Amino acid sequence: MTRLFTDFDVLLAPYTPFAAQRFTDATVTVGGQELEPAKHLLMLTQPVSFGGLPVVTAPVLRGSHVPFSVQIIGAPFAEPECFAAAGSIEQCLMNTSRTSIEL
Repeated sequence: MTRLFTDFDVLLAPYTPFAAQRFTDATVTVGGQELEPAKHLLMLTQPVSFGGLPVVTAPVLRGSHVPFSVQIIGAPFAEPECFAAAGSIEQCLMNTSRTSIEL
C-alpha cells in the first residue's frame, strides 16, 4: 500500500459506508442491501488502522446536508500531510459557506 504514496500525498476514503443515520434506525440500505449500522460502522476504517497508517477524519456535507466524513490517509509517519489536507478541506468548506461538496 505504501507504493501509492509515491504518486499521492494522501488518500481520501469514506469514513463509513453510509451517511449519518438516526440513532433509532435499525437498518440502512446500501447498494440494495439492508445493513445494521452498528455492525458496519468500522468496516472502512479497520483496514487502515490494522495497516498502521496515519489517518485523520474530516466532516464534509453532501447535497442533502446530512453529515458525512472522509478519512484522510497518509503514508507511514506522514501525520503532518494528513493534518494539512484536513485543514484544506476545512478551509474549502468555510469558503463555500458550508455548502455541499460533491464526492
